[in-house]
Amino acid sequence: MSSHRIFAQLAFERALGHAAIKALDQAIIDRDHFVSATTWPNDTLFTDRPDAEVATMRAELFHQPQIVELIEKALADRQNPG
Repeated sequence: MSSHRIFAQLAFERALGHAAIKALDQAIIDRDHFVSATTWPNDTLFTDRPDAEVATMRAELFHQPQIVELIEKALADRQNPG
């Protein structure tokens, strides 16, 4: 392998690394903007509820009746083993 190819590969990998860091930085900025514009971390809709109920509510919010069925069946099976 020629030295030009090695240096080209290193430059390419460095560029990918810089792009990844920039993308992560932008994702953090976007998340901070989202959190400041909404009540997402403090949303009272899902606080103080059992996990299965929260999962069912989220599935209903996103119009996924199949997921609601699966969650309710799993909850019933867990409560009534056998």
